[in-house]
Amino acid sequence: MAVATAIGGMGVVGCLIYLFRAPIVGFYLDASLPDNAQSARIAMSALLLAAIFQVADGAQAVLVGVLRGRGDALVPMVLAVAGYWGVGFPLAGWLAFRRGLGVVGLWGGVATALVTVALLLGGRTVYTLRRAGFSASPPRSA
Repeated sequence: MAVATAIGGMGVVGCLIYLFRAPIVGFYLDASLPDNAQSARIAMSALLLAAIFQVADGAQAVLVGVLRGRGDALVPMVLAVAGYWGVGFPLAGWLAFRRGLGVVGLWGGVATALVTVALLLGGRTVYTLRRAGFSASPPRSA
């Protein structure tokens, strides 16, 4: 339930960020001014990634808590290191500096890392719960 609540809640927040990115950017920048146009475009792209970041970060935070609560700390740490250092940070550097995407590339790499870690931790959670005999279906009554 905690995982579903976190993903649902963060999904709502992520959708709000996505839907209201123009007003959010407009709160800080007047996009109608030519000097602000490029900054506004970058901010709009970054907020799209922030919406994805929001959902993935909420999911991975709760999933790692579930695993720690079950006494599983080493494997989640290894999965997080693999997701951040093996996937996200190299991708962020490549997107930002090799592909010339700047801050949007950095955010894209970090968002990808969070999605990767959330998926890995989700898989680990399902695996450990199934090994312990838990099922997603309700128990049958006699």
